[in-house]
Amino acid sequence: NLMEHHVSIVEHLMKKRAPFRDQAVLYFVEPNRKSLARIIEDWTPSKDKKGPLYGDAVFLYFLGRLPDELFGMIKNCKELVKRVKVLKEVNLDFLTKEAYAY
Repeated sequence: NLMEHHVSIVEHLMKKRAPFRDQAVLYFVEPNRKSLARIIEDWTPSKDKKGPLYGDAVFLYFLGRLPDELFGMIKNCKELVKRVKVLKEVNLDFLTKEAYAY
């Protein structure tokens, strides 16, 4: 149960999300340009939003290897970089050779 680990809400990254500026955020995403663009959008100031969507702690978990180009996108977003507490590649993007490998 996620509530036992103090996770209060799970939202789809590609949908419109409500701001929770008093809470940390954990992103668990595929390492692709589309996902990174949405994450960076959460932390990029604009005239449409008052500030970042979330609090001051960001935990980034990627399902596979994060290419250097995408890592560069993260580095260029200063508002995101100063809040990142964890950035890890979990490496769950693999194919099994057999249907009943588990």
